[in-house]
Amino acid sequence: MTRLSLKPIFLGLTTLAVSLMSPAAMLAVDSFSSSLDGSGEGWGILETITVGGTTYSDLRAGSYSAISVGGTANPKFGIGGVPANGQASLSGNNLDTAALNSSFTVQFGQVVTGDDLFYYFESNNGSSSVGDGNDVLVQAIDSLGAGVGAALALDDIAWNFGNGTWTNDSTFARTPSIAGRDWDREGGSTLAGRQTNSVSWNLADMGLSGNTTVTGFILSTSNADSVAAGLAVIPEPSTFALFGLAGLAAALGLRRRG
Repeated sequence: MTRLSLKPIFLGLTTLAVSLMSPAAMLAVDSFSSSLDGSGEGWGILETITVGGTTYSDLRAGSYSAISVGGTANPKFGIGGVPANGQASLSGNNLDTAALNSSFTVQFGQVVTGDDLFYYFESNNGSSSVGDGNDVLVQAIDSLGAGVGAALALDDIAWNFGNGTWTNDSTFARTPSIAGRDWDREGGSTLAGRQTNSVSWNLADMGLSGNTTVTGFILSTSNADSVAAGLAVIPEPSTFALFGLAGLAAALGLRRRG
């Protein structure tokens, strides 16, 4: 009877799992889903993002502090009012609120792994040039708020601009860059035609390995209007366990036939 080695099969499954779990770095978010409010207006709460072909459903908004608010905003769809403060604007992955011109600190209450992704959604007037005031610096921090490694300059290079069209009805073009959205602003005139853009990055982009003690980051900007910022955790291991069980079953079947 021919003896079948399971080692190559498991090695292949391991390679497949790693390739599925490791997204390309410094990418715009390909697409997202959210909890629509049912009226055809607004986006609601961010529920999933897809980056590099991988969909993340475990999105953690974190705890925000040290928010420097130049005002707050809400889309002109009559869904609630302008947020009272920066904390209300940033908390909970709400895509219908924004903290204007705001730097902040966010802690996730857990150590970030090399497979997790940071994500950031912001609204601006569509400018995408380096040095235009919408540039963003992100600095990884540990649980005590101390910096880990060097700051990463996003500089608009990975923003997803102009990939979608907002439709004010029950269907939405669910690409993260939405043009022509008017926002009511705290203490000021309407922000007309603002796009909502996105970017993602990981520890490797920040020059860090997965063995660090990073638990959050500080985001610094002079002009970007922050809509949501959080951590996308890798898909549940059970997804990859299914591949392993299927491969084991196939291998045992071949062995019996041999």
